[in-house]
Amino acid sequence: MGKSLNPTPYVEFEGPCIQFFANGKKKSIINYDDGRQLGEATYYYPSSGIYAIKEYQEYGNVYLKKCVDSAGHIIADNGKGHWIDYDPGMERITMQGDIDNGKPQGKWSGRVNDTLTVNMNYVNGELQKGLSTASSGKSYSFTKESMFPKFKGGIESFYKFLAQNIRMPPSMVKSRVGGKVFISFMVEKDGSLSNFITEKGLLDKAAEKEAIRVIALSSGMWKPALKYGLIPERQEYIVPLNFAFSYR
Repeated sequence: MGKSLNPTPYVEFEGPCIQFFANGKKKSIINYDDGRQLGEATYYYPSSGIYAIKEYQEYGNVYLKKCVDSAGHIIADNGKGHWIDYDPGMERITMQGDIDNGKPQGKWSGRVNDTLTVNMNYVNGELQKGLSTASSGKSYSFTKESMFPKFKGGIESFYKFLAQNIRMPPSMVKSRVGGKVFISFMVEKDGSLSNFITEKGLLDKAAEKEAIRVIALSSGMWKPALKYGLIPERQEYIVPLNFAFSYR
């Protein structure tokens, strides 16, 4: 429950947003600024009671502030102690380890789903190395928790796709004033795109609309980000588009 800046399908929350479990109990209170989590957020157990407090900072940084176990014991406070991560339904622990100064520290391990176990080592919040192992025996070594989403065919193919499909808005043709816009969007787990946001635009809003239109055409043509090298996850991506004129 919260305020959205845009109608569906591209929902961008603004201000406090409250989520609830299926049993009607409060799940979280998260503050949004222009569609992004920003500031302090509180999470709860399905049976009520605080589970965790996080602080979402600029540039995607997250400060792990407080964690409470299912028995109500505070196991981390003021960014120091032991942290527990749960699955989306808060039914089982998926990952746990120590934190210091609001960041992971030392060994973290867990079973993120029925088929994958993960072990990682952190130093001052920076992942040094990790190993994910599937029940099939397949393993994957990584030094980043998440790998960026990729356009099928590579970044050069993506920009070629944009160049072939973008159209100069009539209002810009008339004014002969160009410029660059930056659009962010979410690449979903299935490679589709959502939540388009203008990070930097022009006075002529037609440029933003055209930029979003042409990027949206590539929905389904992406490989999603991979967490722990093997698990698809939704992740943000930012693209610059230049509306330029040739005066030759």
